[in-house]
Amino acid sequence: NACYTKKHNDSADTSTIERYTKKKGFANATKDFTMISIVKTKTNYSLMPTFNDFERGPLAIDDDEHILLPNYREGEMAEVIRGFIEIYLKANMFYKEKAELEAEKNNKN
Repeated sequence: NACYTKKHNDSADTSTIERYTKKKGFANATKDFTMISIVKTKTNYSLMPTFNDFERGPLAIDDDEHILLPNYREGEMAEVIRGFIEIYLKANMFYKEKAELEAEKNNKN
């Protein structure tokens, strides 16, 4: 319902996601999200999950790209997105915990 309710401003000093989350730095603004790229072209939809690199932010996983034709069956896009969330949410949690443990270890040293 929120599609097209905000305009993107490429000339702004901060990214749209930084302004939306009110956090400085793209990696910091996106660290709490599992992001999925959905691109519509004239011939298909391209869906790609992202892996959250805690230093660089979300990185698209090209190998996991899923292409849907415009006449995809009802519920098919939701199934793809649900699958991405289940896999990458678990992976992101694992790497976030790993990063937190390493930071804790470094703070003790």
